[in-house]
Amino acid sequence: MDTFQKSILGGSTNGLPIAINATTSGSANTIHTAGSTDIHELWVSAFNYSNIDQTLYVLIGGSSASQIFSQVIPAGRGLVPILSGVTVTGSLVIKAYASLTASISVVGFANVIVTV
Repeated sequence: MDTFQKSILGGSTNGLPIAINATTSGSANTIHTAGSTDIHELWVSAFNYSNIDQTLYVLIGGSSASQIFSQVIPAGRGLVPILSGVTVTGSLVIKAYASLTASISVVGFANVIVTV
């Protein structure tokens, strides 16, 4: 029987929002790192605390075009879902960068699924 455990995102300190300060894929901020064998189901939202719309780029396991997606995060809109139940494993790293530094933060959690 599988077990589920709700966990803070690996890039967060004590559940605090993760500030996305990077503006390139090479310096992207880590949101979460999956376990090597457990399945991590990610629920992540972003918010924009600047006064203009920003673009958030999310890298799922790498930086090739097929592993990156972007989403506009409107200014003053509140939480915008970014990853809704996306599952990863194999120590994949989820990172993000934005069109401008210090304007977007992300929050969320991982459901860690352990197969027994």
